[in-house]
Amino acid sequence: LAIAERLLRKFRALVPNAKIDWIEGNHCFRLRKYLIEKAPELARSKRIRGHLTIQHLLPLEELNITYHPSPVRTGNWASTYLKVGKLYVGHFNSVKSSSGMTGKGLVDKLGVSVLQGHTHRMGWNMRRVLGGGVLEGWENGCLCSLEPSYTSTADWQLGFSVVKVHRKTGDFRVIPMPINHKYEVWYGDKLFSYDKKS
Repeated sequence: LAIAERLLRKFRALVPNAKIDWIEGNHCFRLRKYLIEKAPELARSKRIRGHLTIQHLLPLEELNITYHPSPVRTGNWASTYLKVGKLYVGHFNSVKSSSGMTGKGLVDKLGVSVLQGHTHRMGWNMRRVLGGGVLEGWENGCLCSLEPSYTSTADWQLGFSVVKVHRKTGDFRVIPMPINHKYEVWYGDKLFSYDKKS
């Protein structure tokens, strides 16, 4: 929580007027799941349930960050997403075995263009539909350790995406931003780097 608060304060300082949305994923949902499964008496208390939330434990209101919780009331997390122009950006409850395949599967299942954050991989898949339209399925990478303690075979890639949306038409462009092993990322003709020691 302390690390998350520091990062959120840095984000807000860098973009003081930006709209920031936090889409609840399966890891954030674990607090709710724990209450429902392990402490049902506490989960039934509206006051306790209302305080043991990401929204309450982090200064989201102070930083003007909108939190979008999973739309379920059970102990099972469900896909959470927002529509940004013609693109659905979310943490969808789906993971396929190879990079880009989760995006393809979501496009095939949902029939819309998606940007998925759940796989920790960078990937992209396009599908032309009858009538000439194109649907895109993107996977967004991660900003976490590539060597988690619970697996030795994580097929993850560091990275994030920049999304540009046309205000009038809703058309979008996703720009994948993979981060290399030196913690460098290119944006346009500029190279940005991070010193792990600092």
